[in-house]
Amino acid sequence: IAPKILVGGLIAGMVYAVLMVSIVQYRRSQLQRRNQQLERQAQQERMGRQLADARLKLMQAQVEPHFLFNTLAHIKRMYRVEEASADRVLGTLIDYLERALPALRRSDWTVGDELQLVELYLSLIEQRFGGRLRFTIAAPPAAASCPLPALTVATLVENAVRHGLGPKAGNGAVRVEVALDEGTLRIDVADDGVGLRQSSGSGLGLATVRARLRGRFGVRGDGGCC
Repeated sequence: IAPKILVGGLIAGMVYAVLMVSIVQYRRSQLQRRNQQLERQAQQERMGRQLADARLKLMQAQVEPHFLFNTLAHIKRMYRVEEASADRVLGTLIDYLERALPALRRSDWTVGDELQLVELYLSLIEQRFGGRLRFTIAAPPAAASCPLPALTVATLVENAVRHGLGPKAGNGAVRVEVALDEGTLRIDVADDGVGLRQSSGSGLGLATVRARLRGRFGVRGDGGCC
């Protein structure tokens, strides 16, 4: 009887030990999952704050863009010498503002929408520069419906004009090219201006674009941006 009791006690002890180890491992797994969940939530909250801040700064930049005052001054001068041309520039400016101001509130903004906005902006600059600016926009039809945070490409184009072509004497060119490569969207903005080393700026525009791409696409939005 004693050996049977001993064996029974050993078995019960082993079962109890296995049960306790299982409970500890289960609790540990629960705690790890909870910790990972809290870390993800904290990261999402940080990204949400960054995105909200980026949207606010971008909205402020677009409500009173630097080129708006220059364009209005240009229109005022044109009305004194060529009223028809002034009307055309004013009409383009109104079209641009009607699209740009509500853009950040739209969640369905696409590459096609962005390129239309960029074309309006560059048309304004072309008219203001008196023909010194040349620009090209190229994109495959399949890219038009791809989602994209509003005003991201427009910000890069504005930087190209302001910091690249603005300080340059003579003619200048801006090229916007969109490509789809195995499901990856690539948008190139290039100019033949003075270059980054000779230009000046706070870098806020590029930082805003990066933050908005990260907020929309996560780490995929960091792929070689700017």
